Amino acid sequence: MGRSNRLRERLLEHSRPSSVHNSATFAFLLAVEKAEKQGIDCKSKKRDLLQVAPEFKAIYLKAKERVRDMDIKVIWVKDAIEQTVFEVYAALKLNTPYNTFENH
Repeated sequence: MGRSNRLRERLLEHSRPSSVHNSATFAFLLAVEKAEKQGIDCKSKKRDLLQVAPEFKAIYLKAKERVRDMDIKVIWVKDAIEQTVFEVYAALKLNTPYNTFENH
């Protein structure tokens, strides 16, 4: 779900039970998707409040467990420009819904 110079630590952050929304973004997005399917309104709360909301918290924790249990594939691309192009290409080719490339 992106690029990192500290891959091992980032993977741990995405799955650690104590990680918050800005360090476990993939798990957070998975939790939002599941919560919305269950009829939980995730759009009316800011992320920092949503992550501690009782109706969302358990779903978020399960999403972190799901990320922890995933098989991870790594492709080493040395050149930074090639990394960028490859990330966009892979997201398009694999139709990944969580790589939006939007400005924040």
